[in-house]
Amino acid sequence: MKKLLGLLTFFAMVNIAGAAVLKVVPVDIAQSGGRLGGPQDPLEESDTIGLAIVLENNPFYLNEQHYPQYDGYYLSGLDIDLDVTGPATLSVGEDISGNPDLGVNAGLSFFNWTGIVGNAIGQMSGVALTPVGPGEADIIWNLLLHCDGAGDPVVIDLTLGGLSDYAEYEKTGTGGSWVWAAFTEGDLGDLVIYQIPEPMTVALLGLGGLFLLRRRK
Repeated sequence: MKKLLGLLTFFAMVNIAGAAVLKVVPVDIAQSGGRLGGPQDPLEESDTIGLAIVLENNPFYLNEQHYPQYDGYYLSGLDIDLDVTGPATLSVGEDISGNPDLGVNAGLSFFNWTGIVGNAIGQMSGVALTPVGPGEADIIWNLLLHCDGAGDPVVIDLTLGGLSDYAEYEKTGTGGSWVWAAFTEGDLGDLVIYQIPEPMTVALLGLGGLFLLRRRK
């Protein structure tokens, strides 16, 4: 019963792929009226949270010894799409002059993005003339997600739009050679946001719990 009550009360925000190289993560934007959300602070209708696309940290060990200076990935090129499904609206935060401003890592040059069409960005692409890494590095940020409804999950889907390359940081300096790999869909981490269920859904789940209790007696 405690597990059931916990399910009724708390809904969390989780990544689909935990070991992704490039992934979407929630960002705390409390200073601008939104909040991060989580198991103890679930998202409600009309909440706004921030989203960022980050290059994951990749801890490097040699002979069971950690070498943090070799943690992380390098990024060579980027061509990705982002799509939001569910009761939420995707937008871009504003700069101090009130214009939409998609934050982009300075290492990404010749960066282009199509803008938001519907609830999707069809293409975000650029070339990393300077390495982006090591460690976990923000690639794109200042994306905002506004919750429009309650109960249904919101899926933020990151997909490949074209060729994107990365290298494990510990393999970039061996003899001056760079070991690049092309991103696959398995390297991309999506995000699912679970919201507080609608009151009727909570009531039905609660009645189901009471029914189970009566049967156990």
